[in-house]
Amino acid sequence: MKWEVHKFGGASLSSPEGFPRLLEILKQRTNQANILLVVSAIGKTTNSLEMVWSGAQPQADAAKKNTELTHLNTCRVLLKSESETGLNQLLERIQSPIEATDQAYDSLVSVGEKCSSFLVVEYLNQHGLSAVLLPAEAAIRTDSTWRNAQVDRQKTKELIHSSIHRIQQESPNAIVVTQGFLGANAQGQTTTLGREGSDYSAALFANALEANAMFIWKDVPGVMSGDPRIWAEAVKLNALSYDDATDMAYYGASVIHPKTMLPLKEAGIPLHVKSYDAPGESGTLIGPTGDIQAVRMMKTQQTQIEITAQPGHFAVEKALPVLINLCAEYQCLINMLQHSASHVIACIEAPSARLELLANSLQTKGLSPMLSTGLILLTLRDAPHELPHIPNVNATVVMTQTLGRDRRFLLKPTSNA
Repeated sequence: MKWEVHKFGGASLSSPEGFPRLLEILKQRTNQANILLVVSAIGKTTNSLEMVWSGAQPQADAAKKNTELTHLNTCRVLLKSESETGLNQLLERIQSPIEATDQAYDSLVSVGEKCSSFLVVEYLNQHGLSAVLLPAEAAIRTDSTWRNAQVDRQKTKELIHSSIHRIQQESPNAIVVTQGFLGANAQGQTTTLGREGSDYSAALFANALEANAMFIWKDVPGVMSGDPRIWAEAVKLNALSYDDATDMAYYGASVIHPKTMLPLKEAGIPLHVKSYDAPGESGTLIGPTGDIQAVRMMKTQQTQIEITAQPGHFAVEKALPVLINLCAEYQCLINMLQHSASHVIACIEAPSARLELLANSLQTKGLSPMLSTGLILLTLRDAPHELPHIPNVNATVVMTQTLGRDRRFLLKPTSNA
């Protein structure tokens, strides 16, 4: 039989009630294909573990206790008492590091996915479906870029093939459960693929296994034309092309991780985004072609950076290439970019620590950046006449850009309406 890859996010397993839902969906699929299941950390576990990693007190201790109680409660409600021993062995790893380094971050936050995958394997085996754990660190090979590791695609494919072959020899017809978001470098040290990277993990497995299809199970009917929590009139998109889905994810449609489409498009694997509350509904199908429909995408926590050219130089001669190179070095995403003879203006997305490194490096190179933080990037696709508006937010437009089917607006909030 061919393979299907199913990914369940944290919201789907945030309470014990989500596990029977998972079980029923998988029961419907096991007769049709071999199943590989990718799970995220349950609920808001990653956020809590980030607080533990920071070491900030008393929040870190409270987050640690809450994480332990959440998982132990799920275990006690769903599983036999002996399962608690294995869970506690994982929970013991939740400790604030001596130094909050990025490597320590990857090691600590990985406990969330390891706990959820443990609970899922135990639950499936205790409720009639044979399941085997495949640790993601044994299958996803990356470099050592902590918190945003880059995947060695060829080595990863080889590791997946060998791991799956071994499992099928030892446990024929078992559901293979693995963790999203995680990998390991050549030395076996845990790495992470960036926040919300579980979708990308699932796509890597789907590509390597030449899967018939990949499914992402969410708490929404599918990919929407806008965030329904912001735009109440948002509707489900029935079909999207790989390229449109990639652009939507990159510019703020949080249903899918931006890198997810690349491995799927390479292999021509269809992606179904469906609601775990209504598994019989059609959801959104992502493939080579899709429908054309107006959509809204929004990203918050954007920073505008403005640089004035040095005396005797045009901006394009030094300021522009220096900015681009430093953004690449510090992994700062450039979402919009404009320049004139005397100025470079960019919309940048990065954690505050990286922005500080970027600004300091620009200063050392004789450039004086002006930063404006807390901005919103609104992208309107296939909506040529729509005005830039976010319900309940007053904002001024500080930068605009039109590119193909997209119009982008960088907005500076002034006050709530």
